[in-house]
Amino acid sequence: MASTLTVAGDLAGAPRVEDWVRRSAERHQAKEVLRIGARPVSHAELMGTADRWARVLRTAHPHGEPRSIGLLSDRTLTGYTLATLCAGATVCPLGPDLPSDRLVALLRDHPLDALITLVDRDSTTAQGARDRPSETAYVMFTSGPTGCPKAVPIPHANVLSFLTAVRYRYDFTASDVFSQTFGLTFDLVYFDLFVAWT
Repeated sequence: MASTLTVAGDLAGAPRVEDWVRRSAERHQAKEVLRIGARPVSHAELMGTADRWARVLRTAHPHGEPRSIGLLSDRTLTGYTLATLCAGATVCPLGPDLPSDRLVALLRDHPLDALITLVDRDSTTAQGARDRPSETAYVMFTSGPTGCPKAVPIPHANVLSFLTAVRYRYDFTASDVFSQTFGLTFDLVYFDLFVAWT
């Protein structure tokens, strides 16, 4: 007999990943959601930082609507994954240890509107809303059988369907801790990030 997965309570109807994160942040504002080194980061701080950087990203783009933003980073910039989503753009994680020819090939397959490599925490003055956000949450690159990198877009709907199934299968709470030991280019990092944040 098949069972139907339903999203519990106030998460029903949220169309995008960042909406789920925002709702979780509203419920658990002071609760630690991640730790960068020894420094704890609360839900409220993560969401506030993501919203400020989302405004910067939208304002810095010549048309105010970046479609795809690259993160050339290890896992220390995980909050900018959320900022990119809040800007309405697709997250494109790129490994900082990749050879330059591999990065060039990846960017040929999936051109970017912006690339985040190093961020100044005090540049948070822009404001604005996105009219047509990207339907793609993030892009993963896979080499497949040819060895050539290919961009695989992961839509918000797929991420939310996955999160719904995870919530149905496991009884995670705001007290659970996730490892987040993966680099941003490894697909399991999004389980750790999105499940912890939502």
